[in-house]
Amino acid sequence: MAPPSSTPRVSQCPVICKASPCCLYFKGLKGETPTDWRDSIYYHYYEYPSVHMVPRQYGIRTKRYKLIHFYQFDEWELYDLETDPDELHNLYGKKEHAELIAGLKKQLEALREHYDDRTDISPMPADWQKNVHDRQSTFRRMANPNQVYRLDRGVYFG
Repeated sequence: MAPPSSTPRVSQCPVICKASPCCLYFKGLKGETPTDWRDSIYYHYYEYPSVHMVPRQYGIRTKRYKLIHFYQFDEWELYDLETDPDELHNLYGKKEHAELIAGLKKQLEALREHYDDRTDISPMPADWQKNVHDRQSTFRRMANPNQVYRLDRGVYFG
């Protein structure tokens, strides 16, 4: 659905949620930023291993930064979305970002608590972490290279 041609441009969209001008127009925002607008958003991705093979993760995204915790592997990533919008340069662990990371982690835990996310985020055992991507031990390629068969679950993905 296209917004009416008279819809004013919105100078500041919600964090992560790329709302269309039409939705914002009907919400009555008309280019203004509400005083109680959130400055960060929490997300949690659970589907791993699965079709897309994106590891389980939870994180926080602000207007400028994204902090991600791949909890099964106990690995962290931090991206400056202003200077690195394609998320190619992980800043996590760099001394100059220690204070920023600590602040984002504090916000992240507060959001997990706010949304009552009690998911077990314990890292998996080292042998699991090592073998999860090894198709010889966990997966078997079928004749169709786009199709994978999970030996431990007997499920086709393709």
